[in-house]
Amino acid sequence: MSKLEAAPIRPDISGWKDQTLDSVRGTETPKDPNKGYIALLGWSVNAIKAAQKFDRRYVVVAPDWAADFCEANNIPFIPWDFSRLNDRSIEIATQLKDLGVDVAIPLFEETVEWSGAINSVLMDKPRMYGQSILFPTRH
Repeated sequence: MSKLEAAPIRPDISGWKDQTLDSVRGTETPKDPNKGYIALLGWSVNAIKAAQKFDRRYVVVAPDWAADFCEANNIPFIPWDFSRLNDRSIEIATQLKDLGVDVAIPLFEETVEWSGAINSVLMDKPRMYGQSILFPTRH
């Protein structure tokens, strides 16, 4: 069993099951184990549906309130509080790198700088972070 394979669904979260998701219908595109993961930063059911059509493995990185939905729908999930900026920020980048994630994709504006910081670690390019800042500070 891989690190992100789903366990049997608990009865208390079965109400979260979404029959329109490929992961529930059993029609998710087969994933190529030779390709790394993509990490979706934030929450968007439409982005998850799109990721299920790709041949790359994926993981959703979102606040912990998304955990039950992800578990009920066989969606790989890592909980993360994006408001913890600079408080153990390297932790999520290291966790994703250890998992085999190649790239982090921001799903909304609040995760753009996170994706820059994470991608700079994933790709071993520290200067990339500076290019992801939306509003640089002027001195």
